[in-house]
Amino acid sequence: MRARLAWAEEHKNWTWEDWKWVFWTDETWVNPGRHKKVKVTRRIGEVLHPDYLEPKIRKKIGWMFWGGISGAWGKGPSLFWEKDWGTITAESYSRHIVPIAAQYTSRWGLIFMQDNASGHVAKATLAEMERWGLRPIFWPANSPDLNPIETLWGWIKDYIQEKYPEVHRSYPRLRDAVNEA
Repeated sequence: MRARLAWAEEHKNWTWEDWKWVFWTDETWVNPGRHKKVKVTRRIGEVLHPDYLEPKIRKKIGWMFWGGISGAWGKGPSLFWEKDWGTITAESYSRHIVPIAAQYTSRWGLIFMQDNASGHVAKATLAEMERWGLRPIFWPANSPDLNPIETLWGWIKDYIQEKYPEVHRSYPRLRDAVNEA
């Protein structure tokens, strides 16, 4: 709470002109189909009524996706976290994300925003960011609500849920759906 309050105090006088130069980034896990939990109130005896059941999808697929936006330049670069890259670690994040973010931010003079995931703030990652000249903004822990890209992820997932409910078993179709969204 103290870190969030200090961050808010530090930025309370920032204007739209200041905020538009931040390159907001994040990863999200994209799954086809419904992405929000639906709660249903049922009467006694309605537990197995078909109107209250969701079909179970066997072998539901998903894919990690990274992207960024800025108020100055709109949609920035994005990429799918390829399966053979493994999990997001300091090494993999430095190899795949840092160069893209550094090129984009240096081209447009943007400040880099990332959350405090362990692969993002590891000493090796911070050293690699410095080597690339990437200027990160300090970000308080547990603060996804402050990042406007979180809203964008919801819109993308809503679009896929509405337009492509049947891409459950095809990574190429999921990739196409995410790119379209």
